[in-house]
Amino acid sequence: QEFVEGAVTAAKGGKSSKEDEDESEEEDDDDDAAEELPPPPVKRGPRASVSAEAYGAWNKVKEFTPPQHAKSDEVADKIRGILSNSFMFSNLDPKDMTVVILAMVQKTFPAGSRIITEGDDGEHLYVIEKGSPVCKKLIEGENKVVKTCQPGDVFGELALLYNNPRAATVEAVDECLAWELDR
Repeated sequence: QEFVEGAVTAAKGGKSSKEDEDESEEEDDDDDAAEELPPPPVKRGPRASVSAEAYGAWNKVKEFTPPQHAKSDEVADKIRGILSNSFMFSNLDPKDMTVVILAMVQKTFPAGSRIITEGDDGEHLYVIEKGSPVCKKLIEGENKVVKTCQPGDVFGELALLYNNPRAATVEAVDECLAWELDR
């Protein structure tokens, strides 16, 4: 009988049936360890809001016809030169650049006037041709100048790009000539 058990043990890879049972239990234990679940997610407070413009039966997408405000070639070239240095417009192809230029309207702001107000909804962006308006933010209850704009600067784009309220107030320190582009 020992001979038969030895042959069976050899056939099983050299382990007796008792050793085989012990190993099987160890393998079962390994399976339990592998099945442990990861810890539950940590609550971080309320989720940040997500927004988008609504579309539906009452808000159908219509064919867009861009506005066209006539400009001399000299003025169009001047605006093109300003826009080509702006991160938002520098990669437009010539046809799209022309559409943007024709859609712009010239605005003049007298010294001391407010161009945009922090917290308001934004419908326009501005490209400065002449003047040095200042950008102010409400910091610790006080309006502080955070930037002085120069000709060629663009402001007001964040409200248009992200549909957020205006991030700063911009006031004309001297007479300011700007090109306005609406949404």
